Amino acid sequence: MSDNAKITRSILTLALLFITAVTAVAAPALTLEELQRDATLTPERLAARFANFKFELRAEVQAPRQFLARGAGDCDDFATLAADLLRAKGYTPHLIEIRMPGYLHAVCYIEETRSYLDFNVRAASRPAVPCNGSLTDIARKVARSFNTEWTAVSEFSWRNGDERTLQTVHRNGQHTVAANAIPASAAARAATARAAIPVCRVATNY
Repeated sequence: MSDNAKITRSILTLALLFITAVTAVAAPALTLEELQRDATLTPERLAARFANFKFELRAEVQAPRQFLARGAGDCDDFATLAADLLRAKGYTPHLIEIRMPGYLHAVCYIEETRSYLDFNVRAASRPAVPCNGSLTDIARKVARSFNTEWTAVSEFSWRNGDERTLQTVHRNGQHTVAANAIPASAAARAATARAAIPVCRVATNY
């Protein structure tokens, strides 16, 4: 190969790398309106839209627009947003929180698909994890992905920064329903369980 050919090849390679870098930087962030307008949005399609999001542990749940604009967050950010979006599409989502020794993890269960969405599995070829719909089955599957056992699992609601625990099942068989539970604000939540228990460790052992 002549010197001129080598120079030309090097220039073309650098140009290609530059175009790739500019395209990546210029790629627009995923927006709430874009997801809301998607008439074909299903649980699996939704999870796939977050495949390139980065895991970033945070003390409080991010507002949906902040989560989407930053392209980074944790399981609570994803689960609460997924529940809101899928509910608007006619699905019946349930927010589930699993307690394990040293960990707390949230997922979004969808009645119609009998599966749950887990931020840790967002990039999988089949990101909706099948289950039988029971709290204990969800807890077992999540705990297995963390290589540990579960101690308690709760269904909760999330509205405007307030969390309400609806029911809890403990591994020892105790089951409590808290229909009139006092909501815990995001700040209060951060000051208690989140302060002591890491949330959403990356686990992919499904």
